[in-house]
Amino acid sequence: RAHRDPTITFGHTLHDTRYTFISRMAELNVPELVVQKIVGHAHNSITGDLYTIKEAPELCQWVEKLGYAPNDAPSARPT
Repeated sequence: RAHRDPTITFGHTLHDTRYTFISRMAELNVPELVVQKIVGHAHNSITGDLYTIKEAPELCQWVEKLGYAPNDAPSARPT
C-alpha cells in the first residue's frame, strides 16, 4: 500500500521508479543480465550466465553509471 501513497513516492509508484531505473540502465548500455540481476528478474537461460556476474561490488559499479545518489533524485531536491 505504501507504493500508492504520493507523500512517500513523490507522486510516482514504486513501479514507475523501477521502470525508470531499468530504462536508464538500458540507455547507459548496462548489460541486460546485470539489470536483471539488480532488479530481481528471473533469467530464462540455463547457460550459467548468472555465474559470470559477480555479486554486489560489480553490480554497484553499474548502478554508479547513473551518476547520482538516491537522495539526489530530482523529486527529492529542494527547489
